[in-house]
Amino acid sequence: MITTTSEALITRVTFKVDIKKGYLKTNEIICVIGDCAELGQWNIKSSVELEYTEESQSENLENYSVWTVTVPIPQSTKITYKYILVDKSRASSPILVEWEANKGESRSVLVDGIDMFINDGLFGVIGSANKPWVGRGWLPEYEYQLRIQLQVDENPVIIFNSTESYDSFVLRLHDPHGLSQDFKLPIHTYTELVLHANSLDHLHFSASVLLLEDGANTNTENNNNIIKNSSNHVSLIGGLHSSGILSLKNAPIKENFVVIGKSYITSSQVQKKWGKIYAPIITDKGMVIGEFRCNYLVVTPFCHPNNSLSQLWHTFVEHPKSLIGHRGNGKNNFGINTSAITENTVLSFLTAARFGAKMIEFDLQLTYDKHPVIFHDYEIEIETIEGVIMKESINRLTLDQFLKLKPQKQISNPLSHAMSRMKQLRISKSTGDLNLLLNESGSNTSTAGAITTNKHHNNHTQDHNNNNNNNNNNNHNHNHHHSPTGVFDTVSISSGNSNGTQLSQQPNYIHDRYSTLQESFVFVPQEIGFLIEIKYPNLEMQNLRNFTSPERNIFIDIILNIVFNEAKDRRIAFLTFDPDIAILLRTKQFRYPVLFLICSDTPNFFSVFDPDVNVFDTRGNSIKNAITFVKTVNLDGIVCDSETILADHSLVDLVHKDNLLLFTYGSKNVDPINVKTQTDLGVDGIIADNMTKLSKKLRESNIPTI
Repeated sequence: MITTTSEALITRVTFKVDIKKGYLKTNEIICVIGDCAELGQWNIKSSVELEYTEESQSENLENYSVWTVTVPIPQSTKITYKYILVDKSRASSPILVEWEANKGESRSVLVDGIDMFINDGLFGVIGSANKPWVGRGWLPEYEYQLRIQLQVDENPVIIFNSTESYDSFVLRLHDPHGLSQDFKLPIHTYTELVLHANSLDHLHFSASVLLLEDGANTNTENNNNIIKNSSNHVSLIGGLHSSGILSLKNAPIKENFVVIGKSYITSSQVQKKWGKIYAPIITDKGMVIGEFRCNYLVVTPFCHPNNSLSQLWHTFVEHPKSLIGHRGNGKNNFGINTSAITENTVLSFLTAARFGAKMIEFDLQLTYDKHPVIFHDYEIEIETIEGVIMKESINRLTLDQFLKLKPQKQISNPLSHAMSRMKQLRISKSTGDLNLLLNESGSNTSTAGAITTNKHHNNHTQDHNNNNNNNNNNNHNHNHHHSPTGVFDTVSISSGNSNGTQLSQQPNYIHDRYSTLQESFVFVPQEIGFLIEIKYPNLEMQNLRNFTSPERNIFIDIILNIVFNEAKDRRIAFLTFDPDIAILLRTKQFRYPVLFLICSDTPNFFSVFDPDVNVFDTRGNSIKNAITFVKTVNLDGIVCDSETILADHSLVDLVHKDNLLLFTYGSKNVDPINVKTQTDLGVDGIIADNMTKLSKKLRESNIPTI
């Protein structure tokens, strides 16, 4: 046999990987994908399918299936690759189910020789890992999702004037291609059905209500009301099923089921991308016999060069436990434990880091012209140029207006001057850079301590960083827009009326200007991690104050774009009280962990109005429901009030047994004894106020900081 020159330059590379027997579901296969053309260049549609070869048995007698494929690759090529699981039911567009996501690593090898055999061992185990690390739940750029959410805060099916009990009914949801999924009624916990499509126009479905005849066997295999399915999360993908899903495509209705009515939901009914659906249940004779109810969420993909399959891994998983500064050094309305520095400012962040915080937590929301700014409350007291004091929501102020907010008595602030210098020089290597510039300006750093203000009184320079727009592919240009009311050409935070009368009596504290998300990446040292709380008001708050928040997908895409542009190696995690914001944060990206914030299981949960929380939403009204929700939608953990954990230590193990992270916040976290107790229990992160005071207490009590 004569070998040509071109053949001599090609290596036949055989890839081999093992996977636990029974791990793959119907229509799932394993593929190899990588950075060369032969392995698809990280395009899922061009990944290479492996073939089942044989069974094998490990030393501990576990059974594995062996998968192999031989791919011709040019010699002397260094390739980076990983294995993925895809659902191949839809041949035109395979669906990503799982991928290897181990500690930021991919597999790599230098191709050499005529034949090369690569035994990669167990799927998901890369490098020094001793167990599989896999990712789930990411939405590729060519997919859209419709998440049909059942039992969020009300029953999904109401039958008028029925003499039958609800346990006699089954809800069957159908996608446009004939696949259906059954849910035994009544449903007691949050359950969702996820439809995938290549276009928003294809996100429609129908619902049937079936009556079980006497003696019918529903084949329910679990307590989650999903017939023949073991998860609260079900994906119907373009008429075909994904992991863990029973396909009932074109299956005839069983004799012991009677269809009593149907509802139809078109794509136009989900155009707003979030909301509730109420649809009549209609018999085949046109009679309305009930109502179908559900919440829905449409997810659009987040497209960014760094948000590709080649980089789908966690950057957070094995970091040590953390002491985290709440709003930086701590919040300002906290009695004797109030921080002496304005919350949610760069100075507060740097102070917390100086006193031991490994990460700082801050609150993020959007201005009217869609710039992420760091501020906690949804509203702020301001004084117009006419001297009228009023409240205005942050999302009705432009960025220019927000950055002009200032106290009436303007005092020169050396910190703001130094930050302006840093901004011009684009340096942010360490806290020392800021101190150096303060000294260069000839100012005594203690001067900042003489600058006092009320809670909402901050001195701002009018210079702000226009780079916030330069890297934003959402094209939200800053053109000095006026707010909807048009009255805030120049605004100031009110510290009193023209006669000097104070509106409130609150402790004075060191003041710093407000900041944007992008500025925080510039001024805070890279080694300080960010725990970013996404603020999104509940519907009651929006109705109460008569304002509308941005559409959730746009809101999250703007924030993610800046984070992916600026984060580099910084430790980042997201948290939010809004469960649908949490779903978007997870589905749009996988690199940064997403934690679900809850304030349930506390005495005031139902009695005190919280603009962030819907107390009737079953996904977050108890820590146990929150754990179920987090597992269902592939989030990374829970953030709860430390009062809950200190009252019931067993909750730590309850969270950790599902491989979830547990962070705490709250007033109890200013006590060093409580910090030590939670550390000993294994709490992963403690969000604390007044880091200066807590750090001193920890030292005096000989308690090591985490």
